[in-house]
Amino acid sequence: ISPDKAPALSEEHNDSLDLVSMLYDNLIKDVKPGSNAAALLSKLQVPMMRVALSDRGCFTRPEHPARQMINTIAETGVNWLGDDEPDAQLVSQVHSLVDRAVHDFHGDSKVFQTMMQELISHLQTVARKDATPEEVIEQIDIGGPSMLRSAAKNFASVTTVVDPADYNSVLELLIAG
Repeated sequence: ISPDKAPALSEEHNDSLDLVSMLYDNLIKDVKPGSNAAALLSKLQVPMMRVALSDRGCFTRPEHPARQMINTIAETGVNWLGDDEPDAQLVSQVHSLVDRAVHDFHGDSKVFQTMMQELISHLQTVARKDATPEEVIEQIDIGGPSMLRSAAKNFASVTTVVDPADYNSVLELLIAG
């Protein structure tokens, strides 16, 4: 770069930054200014620009980790981190994940994939905490047969007792050896 000429981005890089700008314009439509979601999206702007400049695939592949992450953060912000009593622990965890992305992204989009997995885990935990008794029972109904199959596969070291009426007789057998 000569001292007489100011540095300039290539046309391709300018297009990439324009696409990030359009993406943010679209995402921010549903987000309240000053909200947790707005703060999170704002923090992710620079990493998203860096992704766009280094990997144009983020615009053409919906499954791109950075694209999935930004969409999930926007959706999480609108649906889970709203103004009506957001879960303080979830807010803290999501901010921590975004801070890590800002700090840890050095060109490898797998950082976003790892963050997505952690975010999904946090959201599932919150969803379970907010579940109605009927939803919990439904999950138990789904999980019960799986547990029985798992126990059957480990028959050498596991005994399956499905009827509470059998608990005492099985316990007596175990005590007797």
